[in-house]
Amino acid sequence: MKAPSHFFKFIPPASNSHLQSIPKKFALANGLSGGEMVFMNVDNEGSWTVKLRNEFGKHFCIQRGLREFCTGIGLQKGESFRFELIHNGKKPAAVNIPLAFARSNKLNMRNCEVCLKDENQRLWPAQLCDSGGHVRIFGLRGMMIANELKEGDDFILELLDNGDKPFMNFHRNGNEVATNAFV
Repeated sequence: MKAPSHFFKFIPPASNSHLQSIPKKFALANGLSGGEMVFMNVDNEGSWTVKLRNEFGKHFCIQRGLREFCTGIGLQKGESFRFELIHNGKKPAAVNIPLAFARSNKLNMRNCEVCLKDENQRLWPAQLCDSGGHVRIFGLRGMMIANELKEGDDFILELLDNGDKPFMNFHRNGNEVATNAFV
């Protein structure tokens, strides 16, 4: 029997909009066990990270982040939305920056916010971190899901500004990318 791919959720008028249950049958059939989930609106204009809580396989609910999602898409109390599971699985949430590239662009020895712009002109804030000789960008799960990246997919990040808040363009392939980029 195929697992259901979606369910509808009604936001009750008296709801706090920060804790909503998920049908147990849906959660179990799709292997949802807890942790982070990314919600996206229909037009792919944004994403919101929410937490899924699993209480011993008996009760599943969305917590932390649901209120921001509802506000972001203009969902009011008393309205409903369709929750559709697009993909169930971990996406890489961090990108390693080659050390030679990081050093030549003065990105090493920095811990700061970085902003990435994808090919649909959406902006994605993330964290640039230097940890013991490794320079990484963390917090990219939403961007990777929105751009349908799978483990092992190649992409290029092009550094446009390495100021206080570095700014990079994301490219799915390397066509017409400047030399200040890495794969």
